Amino acid sequence: MSGRVRTMLSAAFGVAVHLSTACCLITLGAVLLCIFAKGLPHLLPQTLFSMLPALCGSGLIMLLSLAIALPMGVGAAVCIILLPEGSAAVRIIRAASNALASLPSIVYGMFGLIALVISAGWGLSLASGAVTMSLMLLPIIFSAAESALRDVPIAMREGAAALGATPVRCALHIMLPCAARGILAGAVLAAGRAAGETAALFCTFGSALNIPHGLSDSGTTLSVYMYTLACEGEAVGDAWAAALVLLVVTAVFNAGAAFLAGRLSGR
Repeated sequence: MSGRVRTMLSAAFGVAVHLSTACCLITLGAVLLCIFAKGLPHLLPQTLFSMLPALCGSGLIMLLSLAIALPMGVGAAVCIILLPEGSAAVRIIRAASNALASLPSIVYGMFGLIALVISAGWGLSLASGAVTMSLMLLPIIFSAAESALRDVPIAMREGAAALGATPVRCALHIMLPCAARGILAGAVLAAGRAAGETAALFCTFGSALNIPHGLSDSGTTLSVYMYTLACEGEAVGDAWAAALVLLVVTAVFNAGAAFLAGRLSGR
């Protein structure tokens, strides 16, 4: 291949990359502009008050699902780090994490509906929604925790082992404190995922517009509330306002995760 042809191909590739980037940015800008233009006029105090049960439901789902998924995800990541690479336990944990990450949300919803809502007799409840959502958050937390733990200098682990620390004590007192910021970034990112989930929570948590007062109570989240309003077709403006609030909440969580990840990489 001559130098001229190579230069032309390189220039064509650069143009294609710039055009693709421009198309993505234009599409994103159009979506954001549409949400703000349609949602902002309806973002009134009474609209926010009507969203209060959905906001409370979203917060409760996020807190409970993180309380379940965080210890499990971090524990699995610690096992991956401490166990020999290629062992049966490591392969099983990785396969399980990859399988959970590849499942669509509606599959989680159907599993929660059959296993928890119907078979376990929990009904449409906060407990059913939180357990189902925790399964969806596990791969995110596991991946972030493993990455953060691998960033801990191996010299610190070797130094702790030389001083007689067991692998478990090394993980608890050396590795986890050093990786705390990366794990927190993963937890914030997982919370953003929980805030925007609809299908799984519609099948397990329900769409009742009330504030849950116990694990057995049903409720709704902001995304399910928005979906319900859009399907009814009578309060489309409120649905756009809910979409705007959901967009802001998700953006805040994603920005927080990016900030923590940047602080982690800059240490």
